[in-house]
Amino acid sequence: MRSVSGYYRKMVEPLMNEPDYDVPKTKPGLDLPRDICGRIACVLAGLLFGVCGTSALVGLIGSGAGIGKFVYYELSAFAAVFGVALVLWGLAVPRWIEGLVDRVVRHVTLVFGLLFLPFLVEFLVFAFQGQV
Repeated sequence: MRSVSGYYRKMVEPLMNEPDYDVPKTKPGLDLPRDICGRIACVLAGLLFGVCGTSALVGLIGSGAGIGKFVYYELSAFAAVFGVALVLWGLAVPRWIEGLVDRVVRHVTLVFGLLFLPFLVEFLVFAFQGQV
């Protein structure tokens, strides 16, 4: 007499060995468009990000220092670099732009993560004190 687990294993085994046809094949990172409509959209979005980021950086240069200003500097620099990268991608489609955009996105994610830590610590302190 066969065990119950062996019986179910024989039923499920063919299903487990099937290839996943419904899972899309993607690579890690951003997948920038290569068709003409997508490239035009990249140029327009890049111009928007570039102009907004550069104007914010120019406006912040004259102001004083502080952690709040640091966040705005990082966001403005990110927007400016991201905008320039999108414009270059839309116009010329160089391969190194994908790597640059991936590095910029990782950098901004790291900055936001580091800026989030003090709020997390403050929340934990309040939680342990019972004030939440």
